[in-house]
Amino acid sequence: MRTLRFSIFMAGVLLTTACGPVINILEVDVKLPAKAPLEIIGKQMAVFIPEYDSILVTDSTLTRMFAESFAEQLAAVAGQPKGSVPLFSHKPDSLNPGFAQLPAYAQQLAIETESDLLFMVDSVSIGKFDALDVAGSAEGYKRQMLYVPFRGKVRVYDASKIEYTRNFPVCDTVAWELWVSKSRETLAIPTSAFEDLKNASVYIGKGLAEAFSDQWETQDRVIFTYEHPKWRQALEYADVFEWEKARDIWMELLNSQDPRSISCAAFNLAVSCEMTGNIDLAVKWLDYASKAYPMSEITYYKNLLEERSTEKKRFQTPIYQ
Repeated sequence: MRTLRFSIFMAGVLLTTACGPVINILEVDVKLPAKAPLEIIGKQMAVFIPEYDSILVTDSTLTRMFAESFAEQLAAVAGQPKGSVPLFSHKPDSLNPGFAQLPAYAQQLAIETESDLLFMVDSVSIGKFDALDVAGSAEGYKRQMLYVPFRGKVRVYDASKIEYTRNFPVCDTVAWELWVSKSRETLAIPTSAFEDLKNASVYIGKGLAEAFSDQWETQDRVIFTYEHPKWRQALEYADVFEWEKARDIWMELLNSQDPRSISCAAFNLAVSCEMTGNIDLAVKWLDYASKAYPMSEITYYKNLLEERSTEKKRFQTPIYQ
């Protein structure tokens, strides 16, 4: 875990009385485990898309835009220069039936392109448009959610193993919120739909590549303080991410006779543990805090940490399988 640029202090937010604790908001970067971990660092990679004589123009365009975005983000995630992951097209229809699905064909492409990994995009397509009525109406109009499924598949071929090693189904939904006449019986498809679908292809392609590696997400963390020199000193240390020094003070503050003060100190200790990479110990400190004095912030924070801990333990189990 690494911390962000600065912290934001929100003064004067009292939980109860004037002598109660004050909530301070600290902005940090949190490292989230890869959703579909794949080793691509240092690999020569190439992306292939099919060309079919019978494919719809819409699907062909979406496939290319998806693949272009996917290839560009693959390079970024792998720390390679922009444009270093090339995009090729091939014609499965020109081959013997079924040959394009065999490892032998992929190995041939890998040799020709001098690639370690091939990403075979087996087309991207959209399904049937449909709509759902949602709450809200005004002067003869109703609010409607128009949606269409977005589907595809990407196979990963590892030239060193001479086999396909991964298969990533691409499953998503593109939706629009519309106001239509209450008397309208046919679907209202906005004029921007095709452009929106192209933008969605770019977004989804980028998202799949990002799923292969850890990601950083900016989040807020609560730090409790009281109007007392030791509490303020600990906050100053937390503001500059000197967690060891802040932790020493909060450990000392656990000796208080006030259950709420003990709970706040234990909560802060949980934050310091998370910031130094020990999520399991952070959860234990939250349990300690809850026993001393239950607070809603404890429940929310514990749920967040347990979710992250579960994701970490599932690190080798990809979402896309």
